[in-house]
Amino acid sequence: MKNLFLILILYLGSIISIYPQDTINVPTEYPTIQAGINAASNGDVILVAEATYYENVRIENKAVTLASYFLLDNDTSHISKTIINGSQPINTDNASVITVSFSQDTAVICGLTITGGYGNKVPASSTEWARVAGGVACEASNLIICNNRIIGNVIDRNRVPDQYTGGSGGGIGINPLFTENLSVVIRNNLISNNYIESPMTGGGGILIKNFSGLKNFNYLIEDNIISNNTNYNTDDWKAMGGGIALELCLPTKGIKIIRNNTISNNQAICTNSVSSKHAFGGGMYIIITETSSTGSEDNDPGPYIYNNIISGNHSDYLGGAVAVWRVYWPIGDVRAWPLTSNGYYTPKPSFINNTIVNNTALDGSGFFIMNHIPFLMNNILWNQAPQNAVWGEIFLGNEPQWTAWVEGNKYGGAKMFYNDIQGGWDADSGEGNIDYNPLFSDTLFNLSAGSACVGNGIPSIDINGIYYTFSSIDFYGNLRPNPIDSYIDIGAIESPYAWIPVGIIDNSNELPKVFLLSQNYPNPFNPTTTIKYSIPEMSKITLTLFNLLGEEITTLVNEEKPAGSYEVEFNSHSGEARNLPSGVSAKGGYASGVYFYQLRAGDYLQTKKMIFLK
Repeated sequence: MKNLFLILILYLGSIISIYPQDTINVPTEYPTIQAGINAASNGDVILVAEATYYENVRIENKAVTLASYFLLDNDTSHISKTIINGSQPINTDNASVITVSFSQDTAVICGLTITGGYGNKVPASSTEWARVAGGVACEASNLIICNNRIIGNVIDRNRVPDQYTGGSGGGIGINPLFTENLSVVIRNNLISNNYIESPMTGGGGILIKNFSGLKNFNYLIEDNIISNNTNYNTDDWKAMGGGIALELCLPTKGIKIIRNNTISNNQAICTNSVSSKHAFGGGMYIIITETSSTGSEDNDPGPYIYNNIISGNHSDYLGGAVAVWRVYWPIGDVRAWPLTSNGYYTPKPSFINNTIVNNTALDGSGFFIMNHIPFLMNNILWNQAPQNAVWGEIFLGNEPQWTAWVEGNKYGGAKMFYNDIQGGWDADSGEGNIDYNPLFSDTLFNLSAGSACVGNGIPSIDINGIYYTFSSIDFYGNLRPNPIDSYIDIGAIESPYAWIPVGIIDNSNELPKVFLLSQNYPNPFNPTTTIKYSIPEMSKITLTLFNLLGEEITTLVNEEKPAGSYEVEFNSHSGEARNLPSGVSAKGGYASGVYFYQLRAGDYLQTKKMIFLK
C-alpha cells in the first residue's frame, strides 16, 4: 500500500515539474482570476492576492497552479482571506466556483476559500439534467486540490430556474469521463457545510465517479476535514453519502486511497415518511457496479480506506457511517439488473485501522452492506443504534424498495478480522473480533491505558493469496506499532501503551465470547514470534506445532485453563516456548521453512500457518 502511494506521488510530481514557471499576479497584472488563467501557459502560477472575487472560473487543458499567497510563505491566514465566491455566475449552466476540464497535465488549486457555487448543469440522461460539483468540478483532468477551504456551496433547486432531477458533489465533483491515466489528489482541505437539496443526491462533500471501468484512474484523499455536509433528498430515491460518495466499476484499476481524514457530522437525509426513507451512508457511500451479471474477476483489494476517524455522521435510514452496495449495471443501460452470482472479487474495499464511532441510523449504524463483501481489519465500530434496530452495527438485511424493484440482498456479507465491534461478530466470516467498550480517554478518540483495543490488532492477513496489511503510520503520523512494544492497536490512533491480554484487562469484567486462535506476529519471524489465543470457558488446551509434512514437532501448551486470552512466545533458535503467565518448554532447534500451529479445545480445532526465515 505504501509503495502504491509513493508511485502515485512520484507520477504526479513528474508531471508538475516538466514545465518552467512564470507568475501571473491577480489583480495587479490582471483584474480578474479568469483573465489571469486565460493569459497563462503550462507551468505558470496564477497568484491571487487577498480579496473576495465573485467569479466562476474555468481552467481548460492547462497545467497551471491557481493559488493564494499561502503558496509562498505557508501562512494559513491567507486561505480564509483569499475568497472565490461563485454565487453570481454569468451563465447559470456553469455555476461551479472552479471547473478544471481536459487537463492532461496536472493543474493545482491551493490555499483558497471556495464558496457560493451551486454546480454545473450536466446531462443525466437523454431527457434529464443534474447539478454537480458546487465548489470544484474536475472533468477528465489530472488535478491536485490542497490546503483549501471548500465551504458553503449549495446545490438547491430553489436557487436556479431549471428543474434538474439530481444533485451531487456539494463541495467537489470528480468525473474522469472516458479518459485513461488520470490522477487526482485531494489533500489537507476543509470541506464543510456544503449542501445538496434535490431528488437523487450524492456526495455532500466529495463525489468521485467512475462507472466506465477505466484502466488507470487514481485518487488519493488524505488529511482532510470533511464535516457538516448534507445530502437532502426530496423524493423517494435516494440520498447517498453525506460526506463522500464513490462510484466504482469492477474490475477496479489504478491506485485508490482514502486515509487520515476526519469524516464527521455529515448527513444523508430523505424528506419522506419513515417507511420510505431511502438514505444510505451518512459518512460515506460506495456503489460498486458489475458490467456482467455473473461478476468480473478482480484481485485488487482497493480502494484502501485506512486511518480515518468517521464519527457523528447520520443517515435517515441505513448505514450511519458507511454504505457499500454492489449492482449489475451494464454500460450504457439506464437501470440496474439482477446479479446472478456472488462475484469473483477479493473482498474490497479494504477498511483498515479506522475509528468508526457515534454514527446513527435507523439500523446499521456502522455499515449498510448490499450484495457485496468488504474487508475490515483493526477497526473500532462503536456506534449508536436505536433500541429497536434488528442488525445494530452492520445491516445485512433486505432493503424493501430495492428488493421489490430488482433483487434482495443475496450476496452481502463482510470479512472481519480483529475489529472491536459492538455486539460482536459471527466467527464464521472472520476472526479475532472483540466486543469491548473501546474506553477512549478523550473526545479525540485516543485510547486509554485500559482499552481492549490496545495491542489487539493484527499486521496482516492472507485471503486466497491476497495480503491485506496495516499502515506503518497512524492518523497523526506516529509509528504503528508504537515502539513501546510490537503489538498493533485497533483503531486509527496508535496509543503509547503496552499491550494487555484481553482476558485480564482490569477495566472490563467481560470475557471472550468465542474460541479464537490468532495469526502469529511477526510472520515471517526470526527468531521469536507470539501466538495469541482466547477461550470463553474453562477448557483443556493443547497448542501444537507441526512441520510441512504434518509431523508433530512440539507441544507448546498442554493444560486446563480458565476463560481468558493468552499468548505464547516461541523462540525458534533455542527451541523454547514461553507460555504466559505459566511456563511450558519445548526442546529442539528449528530449520527455516513453513510450520503449522494448531489449537484444540474440546470440539474447537483451528490451524494456522507461520513461516520461520533465518
